[in-house]
Amino acid sequence: GNYSERELDEWAARIERWRRRVDVFVLQQRLGGLRGAKRPGFGNPARSGNGVGVTDALLLVDVLKDFHHEDGDALLESYRRRHAALVALLEDARASGLPVVYANDRGGHTEPADVVRAAVEEGKAGQLVAEIAPLDGEPVVLKDAYSAFDATGLQDVLAGLEAERLLLAGAATEMCVFQTALDAQTRASACASRW
Repeated sequence: GNYSERELDEWAARIERWRRRVDVFVLQQRLGGLRGAKRPGFGNPARSGNGVGVTDALLLVDVLKDFHHEDGDALLESYRRRHAALVALLEDARASGLPVVYANDRGGHTEPADVVRAAVEEGKAGQLVAEIAPLDGEPVVLKDAYSAFDATGLQDVLAGLEAERLLLAGAATEMCVFQTALDAQTRASACASRW
């Protein structure tokens, strides 16, 4: 979107207030740094039998893009600037044993593999997308709305992973990541099992 720095900062402040109320972290690369967790380690490690604490899961929202849309060039420019932070975040999460889940716009596709293939093979930044593409076994949920929870199986995926805290990152934090964070907060408050 075409948001001013002030508007983006206001959204970031709102997200931070909601994050404090519920264990939903939004990791924002807009300013080149990660907000909401200390690197590495994210605060509490994923449950792996070697430690105690809550089980974190990293949710990457709309990072599998082909950039063939009206504001694709502007988003691609931002994506290029933030790419190194996304790669580092993903590497840290995988090295820490955190489950990684992707939620991405469907873009006319019915299968997650088709979304990944189109972004990597036909997209304007295929090499960049390939570097953060899901590994075998990492779930990809396709969505048709801003929120990754809206009419998708994300809640079931997170329940299957026994996720108790969600770490969020994405290509455009002011819309889809924000809506996903709001829905995560609402669902965590309403569900005894958290997901």
